[in-house]
Amino acid sequence: MTDSTKIYQDEKSYIAEISNLSYSSAGVARFDGKVAFIPYTVTGDVVKFTVERDRKTYLDGKLKEILKSSPHRRTYPCPYFGNCGGCQWQHINYNYQVISKKNITKDILERIGRIANPDVSDTYTAGGEWNYRQRVRFQVGLEKNEICLGFNVYNSNKVVDIDNCYILKKPVVEVLKELKKYKNELRGILDFEIYYSSKENNFVFSGKAKEDNFNPSNLKKVSEIFKGGIVRTKKGRVFTLKDPYLTYSIELNRLSYNLKVYADGFIQANPEVNAVILNSIADYLGDNYQSATMLELFSGSGNFSFLFSKLCKYVVAVEGNNSSFRALEENIAKNNILNIHPIRAGVRDEVLKMFNNKRSFDLVFLDPPRIGAKEIMPYIPKFNPKIIIYLSCNPTTLARDIQTLAYSGYTIEKVVPFDMFPQTFHIETMVILKR
Repeated sequence: MTDSTKIYQDEKSYIAEISNLSYSSAGVARFDGKVAFIPYTVTGDVVKFTVERDRKTYLDGKLKEILKSSPHRRTYPCPYFGNCGGCQWQHINYNYQVISKKNITKDILERIGRIANPDVSDTYTAGGEWNYRQRVRFQVGLEKNEICLGFNVYNSNKVVDIDNCYILKKPVVEVLKELKKYKNELRGILDFEIYYSSKENNFVFSGKAKEDNFNPSNLKKVSEIFKGGIVRTKKGRVFTLKDPYLTYSIELNRLSYNLKVYADGFIQANPEVNAVILNSIADYLGDNYQSATMLELFSGSGNFSFLFSKLCKYVVAVEGNNSSFRALEENIAKNNILNIHPIRAGVRDEVLKMFNNKRSFDLVFLDPPRIGAKEIMPYIPKFNPKIIIYLSCNPTTLARDIQTLAYSGYTIEKVVPFDMFPQTFHIETMVILKR
């Protein structure tokens, strides 16, 4: 098909050629002057689809038939793919997934960030495309009064009951199989997250309970599978089971260290890519900032803090999550790190306080949640950092925030996408800016 904008009508079904992939899991086609997003397609596919929702400026389509298969398409291994919403790109050759993430990052920086022709590096990969996740959140559903344990159906709250998952580390898959033996104990739990430590070869879990009268003794067999866990109710009650923490190792080119993390704290999902990101930062900064001061925002339990403590003179690490901050303090003490100053505070409040106190830093690093850091971006340049390193799991909010820094006189030195989440459309991106 030479003209991908030409659509043929056939009993409410339409035919189009997919022109590219979007940052929303779907392939993109042109339809009647609008963009059509069609999940489970890939660039070069010619497909028959129906229109599920006609928006003002775009359409949501549903794939009905592949008329001509793209050279980027492959056979996927998972029997749940297409129903389970955990993965969106298993049908795409991995090398094209990686290329597409670079192209999507560049497109978003141009369209949303208004950055002209950004120089985006090739996507960094590590550890392979399968069995990479050491952290995962399982949904607990109910179907015909039977507990379902797995992930949400694509674009739905319904839960796909799974027995295996190709993107989880194999020990996590084994724990899933063990959990399913006692799944009735999970009645009353909405969802729960599992952390795995290869150092300890053990697990912790963090669950969310539906009712405030939740009884943790109901989890007798489930809790035996884990080193410990934490369950929170909707109204904020907290139940702690056994030892709800793990120690895991960070092995880098320049150094190695062990960190403690609590069950409801934060750990990167892909440890191999996490190490690549840390090594990339270390290579960029090198030994050039031994006398520099660093402001680290959203510091977590110290994943980046400990690297910065070796590269810089002094690190101010700000974290608002109580469990993450508790682990950060304990990690600093256990490793006898003297040049990290931890601050327990909401990042926005602390940034405003520092701004009012006319603080300055040579370097700023931030790794915000998916919503980005819009509220604090106007204040970051006021600290007069020479370098800002922004790590993001959402290129759309990253592009928005980077635009604010560009208006303040910062120029992009480097843009690096990392494939933290193979088989999905998610992209981890690091942008380094200088002024």
